[in-house]
Amino acid sequence: MSLKTNILALMLIALSATAQAREIRSVWKSMPDSVVVAIDKVRRLEMLDLVDYKVKAEVNNRLGSHSVMDTITANYLHIMVTKASELSMRLLPTAEGDTLVCMVYTYKAPKPESKISFYSLDWQLLDASKYLPFTSIADAADSLYTKPDSISQERYAELRNDVVVALVSAQQSIENDDICLSLSLPMAAKDNKASMTAIADKRKLVWTGKKYVYSSSR
Repeated sequence: MSLKTNILALMLIALSATAQAREIRSVWKSMPDSVVVAIDKVRRLEMLDLVDYKVKAEVNNRLGSHSVMDTITANYLHIMVTKASELSMRLLPTAEGDTLVCMVYTYKAPKPESKISFYSLDWQLLDASKYLPFTSIADAADSLYTKPDSISQERYAELRNDVVVALVSAQQSIENDDICLSLSLPMAAKDNKASMTAIADKRKLVWTGKKYVYSSSR
C-alpha cells in the first residue's frame, strides 16, 4: 500500500470519528417532516424511545401502516417505512471537516429502485450530482451491465436492445461508507429472463471524503 493511500485512509478514519461526534440520533430528530412524510417528528422520537427500551421500534405511520427502525448505530440507521419502501441514512465525513447526510430511499414495486440524496446537517438539500459519479441513479444503469463469457457479443447486443425498463437500487453498508448499486431488468420476455439476469451486475461506490467513486473492483 502506498504512502499516499495510507495517509488518505488515516484521514478518513479521523474524519469518520468527527462525523460520529454528531450522532445520527440528533440528525434524525431534527429532520423536517417534509423529508419523510410518512414519519413525523412525534413518531421519529417514539422510535428512538423504543430503541432505548430495547423493544421493537415500530410505530403507526401517517400512511396508515407501520414503520420499523430495525438498525441504528452512531452514524447509520435503517427503517422499513412501509412493506414496499425503506430508507437508510449515513453521516459522511468530508475532507473539509464537515459532515453530510446521505439518504437512500428505496421503493419496491416489486423490483427495487432507489433515490440517493445528500443534505447538510441543517437539512439543506444538496446537489447529488456533486457527490456521485453520475447525474442521477437512473443514469448509473449503463455502468451496471456486464457481458458474461457464456454470451456472445451479438447475443449481448440483442439483450441490451431488448431492455424495456432498467432499475437501479442502492444499499448502504452498515459497517462503512460504501454503497452497493444493483441493476434489475423487469419486464423481460419469459425466455430471456435468465439471460437478462446474467447481464445485470453490481458495483460498489466508495466515499473519498469529497464524493463517491466507483470501486476499482466490481
